Amino acid sequence: MLLVLAIASAIGGIAVLNGSHGEGIAFEVGKWLLQLTTVLVGAGAIATLLRWTDLVRARREAWTGLMHEVIAAGNTIEMAGRTLQADISAASYQRFIETCREVRAVLRRITAAPALHEDEELRNGLNVMRRYLTTLVLECEDRYLAVARQQQLDDYFLEAQLKKLATSAATAPPRLPTELAASMPAAEMLRNAVRFKELTAFRESFDKSPFRIAYVRTVKPLLEKHAGVHRRPRQRGSPSGAVRPPAGW
Repeated sequence: MLLVLAIASAIGGIAVLNGSHGEGIAFEVGKWLLQLTTVLVGAGAIATLLRWTDLVRARREAWTGLMHEVIAAGNTIEMAGRTLQADISAASYQRFIETCREVRAVLRRITAAPALHEDEELRNGLNVMRRYLTTLVLECEDRYLAVARQQQLDDYFLEAQLKKLATSAATAPPRLPTELAASMPAAEMLRNAVRFKELTAFRESFDKSPFRIAYVRTVKPLLEKHAGVHRRPRQRGSPSGAVRPPAGW
């Protein structure tokens, strides 16, 4: 609108000046119209700059939101794996798989975001992360039932043994026998590298998994680039800042 007004004002001012012969009221009106043209052009330029700045800010905020969601998803999977490592059982395994399903749904939604359509490399990296979680979920759906039923037997046996120990103690609380402190059959089933190949690979080498590689090498750097996040150059001898999982991951 400002551009249209500026053009109209410029045309009118030039026309009036040409007809005024350099004097009189018409000449002053023509000069005023040209001055108005300058004001309108300046106002239009400022408005355009402000609008462009708002668009850039909104775009970066959208990318920043996506980046935070992906970072949270990666951290969620890592913490779920740590929990599973500390207490591997049918129940903890099921909670881990539920987390995988939730994170997979988040990644699917992010991949479908309109902003991702312009960056095929980023979309492919997110798809690699999502397919890795799908593999874990499918393995659970295929082989979880036997583990769950074995876990029930383990729980019944452990409860019976603990009750027996508790009722047999006369004057002091009994100490837990070594055999009851060992892993139960359900946990041993989950540690079976042949039966649970994908779970074993996750527990033993998550840092080298397609999920982690795609996240570190492709997804996170590209999201930081789109969001305008600039990494500080690392000083010689300083730690990388990456938090590594404990031994066994």
